[in-house]
Amino acid sequence: DAAMLEQEEAEKKVEEAQETIKEKTGEIEKFQGKLSSRMKDMYRNGELNFVDVLLNSATFEEFSSNVFLLDRINANDSQLIEQTKAAKEELEKAKTEYEEQSDRAANAAQEALEAKEDLSSQISDMQAVYDGLSAEAQAILASRSEAAPLENSNGNYSSSGGGGGGNVTVPQSEISSYDETTGSIT
Repeated sequence: DAAMLEQEEAEKKVEEAQETIKEKTGEIEKFQGKLSSRMKDMYRNGELNFVDVLLNSATFEEFSSNVFLLDRINANDSQLIEQTKAAKEELEKAKTEYEEQSDRAANAAQEALEAKEDLSSQISDMQAVYDGLSAEAQAILASRSEAAPLENSNGNYSSSGGGGGGNVTVPQSEISSYDETTGSIT
């Protein structure tokens, strides 16, 4: 029963890990899409660097604005890269968790199967013992029913065999055995 609970818990964690994997894969695709778009823009327009900003600015205000935009673009690019790295790390953790929990669930299922087989074996052994005792009990009952006609109401056995023609009553405490072939009590 504990193995079954462990298996259910592990399977639940496997499902959670699958959801995390799906979520992180989506995040990575989104971040990579943004980075790809940014790289395409850089390729089409050429990479903007500090010297280009300085030389292409007509006024100090334009220069200041361009520097600010350049910093924001660089910060945004760095943030996208860091988010992508973090999402990939989380994805790897989720995959590891998935594998560990899958193994745990499989092991718990194996333990439950082994426990079930062990229990089935014990039940079979107990059934064999029961059947043996039942057959033994039936044999005892059969031998008592054969001896029952000899017993009278006060618990003594009587016999009317032999040469004297009379009935003999023997107290039960003195009987050690009864021979069915001769009808004699010893």
